[in-house]
Amino acid sequence: MSAILESKNISSEKMKRLEGLIDQLVVLYGDASGKSEQAKKCNFVSSFGARKRTRFNNQAARPMLKFDVVKEKLSCAIIEGIFREFAPKIKNDDEIIVRGRQISKGSLNMNLANGLWKRWSTGEVGDIINFVEVAANVSNIDALEILADRAGIKREFSAFNKNGSNFSGRDQSKSSSLESLSISNDNEELLGQSNFKKPKKKSNWVPFELAPSNVPEFNPDKDLSFWLKVNKYEVTNKYEYRDIYGRLIGYTIRVIESKIDPDTSEIREVKHVMPVSYCKNEDTDEKRWTLKGLLVNDFKPIYRAEKIQINPTKPILIVEGEKTVDSAAKLLPEYCVISWLGGSQVIDKVDWRVLRARQVIIWPDCDEPGKKAAQRIEENLQVVSGDIDFRLVKIVDVEALNLPEKWDLADEMPNHLTLEKVRSLLASMLKL
Repeated sequence: MSAILESKNISSEKMKRLEGLIDQLVVLYGDASGKSEQAKKCNFVSSFGARKRTRFNNQAARPMLKFDVVKEKLSCAIIEGIFREFAPKIKNDDEIIVRGRQISKGSLNMNLANGLWKRWSTGEVGDIINFVEVAANVSNIDALEILADRAGIKREFSAFNKNGSNFSGRDQSKSSSLESLSISNDNEELLGQSNFKKPKKKSNWVPFELAPSNVPEFNPDKDLSFWLKVNKYEVTNKYEYRDIYGRLIGYTIRVIESKIDPDTSEIREVKHVMPVSYCKNEDTDEKRWTLKGLLVNDFKPIYRAEKIQINPTKPILIVEGEKTVDSAAKLLPEYCVISWLGGSQVIDKVDWRVLRARQVIIWPDCDEPGKKAAQRIEENLQVVSGDIDFRLVKIVDVEALNLPEKWDLADEMPNHLTLEKVRSLLASMLKL
């Protein structure tokens, strides 16, 4: 050892740190005399190949920490505690609400049965390890160790499993196994010209507010193929968002997920609507379509907003959801039918000023959230209209029409309602 110290001109303190690194590397890859190809490629491990060390693998007495093992220990109560602890770091306003197996904080929502989460305002989705990673701004490994700690799992050491079982389902840029070694600047000096690489920096995708004119057409099966495959989603529709001048903002996609109901064990289809922006990676300058929220001047966009400018004399009909807009526009071509992105929780973040001085009818979904959303839109329109006659804004009384629960204009007409009656109703509201 002294000969090595003299030849390498390394202090005893640095040598101890180096030996500690080697111990961890042997745990991950085996010693240089074994059959581990990774170990043979490491220059500085080979330098100390004569030193006998014990090899460990996944079945050894000191097992590697795996996400699957941790996940089995995450009960609904533990998942709820994790959400309550970390959700405020993602979204510091709104209260936390629990409804059945769902817990939410404003637009931030998590399934207490499996830890899958979504932030409706931005379109972000992921599993519970990614949730902790984003909220605490830590690495994938650190997030895993936090979950293990909350689940009460004791271990002598933890490390990433390179077969991918520890990785978050959302993060496509996987961190290197070497990140678990926490190599500092001093340690990099010790390693010198080793074959080890620094962990990859997390991708930093920033959306364009308006898509450049020369962008390739968005193709979900091509641009989101990995995400769709991992989540087993099926794209049923895509919707194009433009501003009032016809400039492309981005898209939303409607995807269907087949899920097993935890209470009935029946397979049911769950709908998700996700925003897609054209983005630039600030680190690599790469540009592509990816899952990112749509914002223009900090406002949520309006679906079919370009029709507002094209048809300045048509009355406006506001419905909820892109699918309903497309259906209602075919049924009622005499109206400019629009909706907004993000659902009832982001109504105040929409620029309703584009409807100032226009005749507006709001047709809500036939449920309590739909009616509350309509009232909130009416309040926003009255604010932006100022002194203009507030009677320009009307809300359809869906209860008086005796409509089925959750019914909207994309659904089949009930027996007691016809298209002629709908047109007559809307026309009478415009005359008031």
